[in-house]
Amino acid sequence: MLKILKRLRNYLISGLLFWIPLILTIVVIKFFLEFINNLVPQEYLPEAIFNLDTTIPGSGIILLFIIILITGDIIMIQYIQQWNQYITMACPEYYQLLVTIIKMKDMKSNWAEVWALQR
Repeated sequence: MLKILKRLRNYLISGLLFWIPLILTIVVIKFFLEFINNLVPQEYLPEAIFNLDTTIPGSGIILLFIIILITGDIIMIQYIQQWNQYITMACPEYYQLLVTIIKMKDMKSNWAEVWALQR
């Protein structure tokens, strides 16, 4: 009997560990979609842009997706800059290599411009 109760407890915990994050994710996404749809002026939503007679539920998802991408890009840029500073301080050879690559890129772009002007 005790074994069966332990099994039921484990099944209950496993079920909760599956359903709670799933439900929370759905609630958070729904909240953000409604928030974005109410925040964005109606003329910027797809139904106004494409002159649709009906409303599209969650049409702000495109705007939400773009906001998430831009935020991720900003965070990654800051992370890469911090990582780059750390590496250049820890390894001066890396800095010299980076400077050389930048100079080569500039030289290549200048050469391409000169070549394009000669044609």
